[in-house]
Amino acid sequence: MARDYVNLRQIVKYIHENDIENHPSPEDRLKKLYDTDNEHLLEVLNAVNFCVDLLKEDGEYRIPREDGELIEWILQDYTSPEMKHIRKGEFGQVDIEYTYRLLDGLDKMLRHLGVDAETIMAQQQVMNTKTGFHISVRMWNIQYELMRMLHDMTAYMKMPTFNLTYNNRVDYLDQAMDITEEYVKEVREAFTKIWKERKAYVEAHSIPITLEEMEFSRRSIEIINVLHENEEYMTIRRQLSEMKTDKGFLKKYVKERRKKEKRLVEIFREESSKFPIDVQSMTKIEKIMCLAEGSFSIHYEGGAQQAYVTFDVDTSNWDDYML
Repeated sequence: MARDYVNLRQIVKYIHENDIENHPSPEDRLKKLYDTDNEHLLEVLNAVNFCVDLLKEDGEYRIPREDGELIEWILQDYTSPEMKHIRKGEFGQVDIEYTYRLLDGLDKMLRHLGVDAETIMAQQQVMNTKTGFHISVRMWNIQYELMRMLHDMTAYMKMPTFNLTYNNRVDYLDQAMDITEEYVKEVREAFTKIWKERKAYVEAHSIPITLEEMEFSRRSIEIINVLHENEEYMTIRRQLSEMKTDKGFLKKYVKERRKKEKRLVEIFREESSKFPIDVQSMTKIEKIMCLAEGSFSIHYEGGAQQAYVTFDVDTSNWDDYML
C-alpha cells in the first residue's frame, strides 16, 4: 500500500490555521510561521543529534502522514518545561517517558520512511548516546525497584492483616538488613569488576607514558606563558568557562562556543608561530598531540608513575572537558 506524505508547510498550516486565515496577508503570515517553526524543529532535532536530512527529499520535508502528529507535538510543546530541558541538553532532568516519546517517535518515522536498517541503528546510537537514554532507563528501573521494595517493607510493618508480632517484625528487618548489606557489596563489586576490565583494556591498547614524558618542552611553556599574557585569549577562556556553567539553550550555546573556540585556535597559532619548532626537543606527549588524528585522553591513577594515552575515548560528555 502506497504511503501518504506531508511536508512541514502543511503541518504548520494545520497548527496555525485560525491565525493564518484571520491574518490580512495569509501567505506572508504562513511564511513567517513556517520559518519560526522550522527553526524550532531544527533546534530540537539537533539537540538530540538527529540528522534532519533523513526527513528531506530534494531539500523538502517528506514526512509520513502518520508521523505528522509527532512533528506537531514537537512544535506545540516547544516551550514546555520538558522540551526546554531537551533544548538545553539537560537530559537528566527530563522525564524518561517524555524522552522515550521523542526518540521512539523519530525512530518510527525513519522506519515509515523506509530508511535502511544500518542507518536507523546508527541514528539510534547517536541519539541514545547524546541523551544518555539507556543509562537513564536503567537508573530509573533500579530506583523503581528499590522504592517498591521500601514501600512493601513499610506495608509489612504496619498492616495488621499480616498478624506479625513485634519480634517477628524485628527478625524480618534484621534479615532484610543482612540481604541489603550483601546486595550493596555485590553492586560495588560489579562496578569494580567493570572498572578493572576497562583499566586492563586501556593498558593493553594504549601508549604508555611516564610522568616525565607528559611534561611540556621549554617551547610549549613559553607559548603557554605568552598566551596567559594575551588579554583576548584569557578573556575568551573565561567566557567559555562561564558559558559552560550556564550554557542556556544548546543551539545558541554551541554556535557561540564554536565561534570563541575558533578564535582561541587562531590566537594560539599566531603566538606559537613566533617560536620555531625543534622536533628533537619535543617531549613524548607533544609528539602524540601533533600526530594524533582525533581525540585522545590520558588514563592516570594518582600515585602511579605510569600513565596511558588512549584513543578509545567516550565523547558523550566531552563538553565537560572542553576547557
